[in-house]
Amino acid sequence: MSTLSPIQLLPRHVVQLIVKYIASSNLPLFGGVPEGDAKHMELLLPFLQVCHNFRSVVYSSYCKNLELEFYGGDRLLTSWRPWPCRYRESDHAAYHLAREVLVKVDSLAVFNGQAHGFLLRAPFNDCPFPLARSLRFSFSLWQLDYAKRVLDALDPAELRANISAFVDRVKQMAPKVNEIRLELVMQLGHPPDIVKKYFGSLVTQLYQLASRVDLSYYHSLAPMELQLHEIRDLVHISSRNYDEKLGYLVRLNASTLQYLTTTFNRGEDFAGVIRDESGDYVQYPHLHTLKLITCVIPVDMRLPIFPGAVPFPTLRHIALDGEYPLGDETIFRGNAATLEFLSLMIPPEKLVLLRERRVFTPTSHPKLRYVRIL
Repeated sequence: MSTLSPIQLLPRHVVQLIVKYIASSNLPLFGGVPEGDAKHMELLLPFLQVCHNFRSVVYSSYCKNLELEFYGGDRLLTSWRPWPCRYRESDHAAYHLAREVLVKVDSLAVFNGQAHGFLLRAPFNDCPFPLARSLRFSFSLWQLDYAKRVLDALDPAELRANISAFVDRVKQMAPKVNEIRLELVMQLGHPPDIVKKYFGSLVTQLYQLASRVDLSYYHSLAPMELQLHEIRDLVHISSRNYDEKLGYLVRLNASTLQYLTTTFNRGEDFAGVIRDESGDYVQYPHLHTLKLITCVIPVDMRLPIFPGAVPFPTLRHIALDGEYPLGDETIFRGNAATLEFLSLMIPPEKLVLLRERRVFTPTSHPKLRYVRIL
């Protein structure tokens, strides 16, 4: 199409409205599929043939979630979610638009240097993901005995260099990343010590790239030798699991942490967030959001109390999904002036406790705008 064609001169916001209107107006043809569905994406394919302006709008709107798979050799599988599988032109052309990148890679390819070497070659340039804020890694580790033999055969200095080179290349490819999520898909069994050592080093170095860590798959990483003391300056920790190691990571980042969400199996677990190893109270001066999920707590269980502790003086958002895990009002101390959102599951006897402690009065929380108590 000629660059002088009137359609080439349409303002970008007009093109965006056209794409959105035509795509959404055809949704009933597919039973009302939601935006982002693969069938919905099929509707947008004709726009890619109109002109650069229309292609740019479609790519920037829908080429945000990229998936890469590399398991050794020279083959790289790429796919956009939810880009139609039959149309692959955008795979390389739109790398620079990716906001979230999922990398599936064989752990041994990292250890032996293959992964780093591959990421230095085409189709990647110096900085293929300049806009990416979130990186997700799914590492596979099969045949543990074979993995041990491979690692035993490699020089320790070469192993460390390969891991560092891979992490440095990841940082170069996505310099603006601020969130990391890792998982390990591993053969059932107890990983050899050498595997735990070097995989733990890989995970630790990747977590150091970000200020936000998603530990949703922490259970798959827990057996490894993570150097948690090296993971600092986090502002966001999210996890579906909790153990003493994770409690240590939370306390280690108390001075910078702004957001914490995790799951507790018992009220006493929460003590690992409020008290350190020596029994001293820990304070989180910048934490503004606390989301806790607790399992069913037996009625006769004695819940922990923390007299005088003021761990969360600047909380704005409290969400407790599950039973209230403490025997006192520790969570609410010191944040009456900042609290804006409260969602709480609490039995009547705990409400009586909070009333007796005068946690909530008609004038105690001037900024509180949302309250949900079950």
